[in-house]
Amino acid sequence: MEKIKFLTMAALATAFFASCSNEDGLPQSNYPADNVVRITTSVDGMNTRASYGNSTDKLSSFGFCINNAGSDKYTYDNIKVTQENGKWNPATQMLWQNSTTAVDILAYAPYQANGNVKIFGTSDYAFSVKEDQSNAEDYSSDLIVYKQTGFTPGSELNTSKAVDVAFTHLLSQLNLTIELRDQFNQDEKKPVTEATVTDVKVNGTIISSKVDFSASPISVQVDDTQEATAITPETTEFKAAGKTTDHAAFNYSAIVIPQTITAGNFSISFKVDGTDYIWTSTSDVNFVSGNKHQLSLLVGKDVVQVKGITATPWGKENITQGETD
Repeated sequence: MEKIKFLTMAALATAFFASCSNEDGLPQSNYPADNVVRITTSVDGMNTRASYGNSTDKLSSFGFCINNAGSDKYTYDNIKVTQENGKWNPATQMLWQNSTTAVDILAYAPYQANGNVKIFGTSDYAFSVKEDQSNAEDYSSDLIVYKQTGFTPGSELNTSKAVDVAFTHLLSQLNLTIELRDQFNQDEKKPVTEATVTDVKVNGTIISSKVDFSASPISVQVDDTQEATAITPETTEFKAAGKTTDHAAFNYSAIVIPQTITAGNFSISFKVDGTDYIWTSTSDVNFVSGNKHQLSLLVGKDVVQVKGITATPWGKENITQGETD
């Protein structure tokens, strides 16, 4: 599964906590003398507008957890970390107990706080993607997660004395291309434009799920007690036909809950110049966690054909962000 890395500096040291001592007395090249939990930030991931992509500028907050099995004092659940003026700040300052006590770490976004939501150890966290995903600036359907068990601060903090949080996409991404045959390019008075294709819908998926934060790695299951709901995808790109023999292409993207949809129940519907078209899969469709799926359709005046369906890990790019103080 492709990773999005958020190395976030999430703590502010104070003189009071500087007096907290490292209990094991061993040389600690990367362990902070003040015991403060820090997180530095960089991003490693896809540059797609339908997801957080490869910039922390798109992420306004996330939840962070530390589970210390031997101490409630040094256990933190669902601490909100927010970005202010390019820096990340936790709602509660967090401390390591010492350099040698192993802990479990979990992080996720988008952040959820309604009703003091418990995250760590939760096996049935409810999460849904939006029906309308047409807004390119709305990333709330892209559930990203991170979990590491048995983390020992004294040996696993980075050179910035911080935790490297490597998020992964938990859901699936559908990238859709609708390609119009050159039949649509023959009337010079009515060229194919961005407005030619409208009302695109992804039909047949259930948009709600249950997330198991207690599992390692974190897993997600579709909530099959719910009915399928049509998704309006984001429009990502339009490629005009350069000449009458070319095909115009319309590109879309949506995030879907991982699930298998039986033959005949998954479809793509849309309009071309007001005329209704629909393509229905004649085989099972399997959306896999952490994968992006490319579906390409070729449209003629009276037929819609599938050009291909592929699935690959969800992107790989690397961009490093700055640190906070």
